[in-house]
Amino acid sequence: MTSKNNDTGKDALLNSLNSPGSLRSEFLLTIQTREAQKLVAGRRVEIADPLHQSTRQVEHIMGLPSFGKRMSGLWVAAQYDDPYADWYLLQIETALNAAKNAIAEKSKELSQLLGNVDAIKIKASHSISPIEFNLSFANPYGYQGAYLIAEFDALACAVMTAWHIGLVDRKPKREILASASKLIRRAFLLSTRWQFTGATRTAIRADEQTAQEAQIKMGILPQEILDLKQRAKIAPEIRSAHAFVLPTTSEGLSKLTTVPEYSFGNGAISNEVNLPTQGELGRSVGGKKQE
Repeated sequence: MTSKNNDTGKDALLNSLNSPGSLRSEFLLTIQTREAQKLVAGRRVEIADPLHQSTRQVEHIMGLPSFGKRMSGLWVAAQYDDPYADWYLLQIETALNAAKNAIAEKSKELSQLLGNVDAIKIKASHSISPIEFNLSFANPYGYQGAYLIAEFDALACAVMTAWHIGLVDRKPKREILASASKLIRRAFLLSTRWQFTGATRTAIRADEQTAQEAQIKMGILPQEILDLKQRAKIAPEIRSAHAFVLPTTSEGLSKLTTVPEYSFGNGAISNEVNLPTQGELGRSVGGKKQE
């Protein structure tokens, strides 16, 4: 009887305590080369805005912050049983892995090239003033993109070293860097092809209007995706149908992804993704401009 009362008391104590807050981690990405820096920042261009009689900046090439933000929407939608989001998670995971394998293979070739002469020990070049980025993403794919850029950065250092000491000439140097960066950008770009539809697997099986509209917008869904026979290895657990109400618009979905996505240096972290300006790209973590 005493044991039962003690158990009841413990349960009451646990229920009275506040639950732990959300887990957060710090992620610092150090960049050595300008080529990798461009992959982080992306590229923005100015276009005319006749409506406001001015110009505005748009992202011409997607960078890491925008990729992480878009992947947050995909992640949440997949969690809420959107099969199209699941489909694109699989495609993006495949593209990221293909880029990773290509970079690893080329890095291995360069490592062997740099180590061919026993009498000479060559270490890959490093920047005397690397740039550091504080990153925070609401999904694993943002970090996967950061890891990939870090591996590309190491490859770029090895390529520059081999070129500097005359082991490769200008043409293969350009080809290696261009092909590797293109694979990363292609993976990032895949995230823009997914559109929020509000359709779930239940709606598709019932042939509801949202499912019909989703098919018009996104195309025919592979059956193995619909049947959950094929998913990305890194994919969220699908929640019970009673655990959520899926937003009916992409604006509603964006409210669910409020975890800060990206910050540069020691600046304040915002829920909005603001791409760094060219001037900000020259600052260190301490906020001082790198020479």
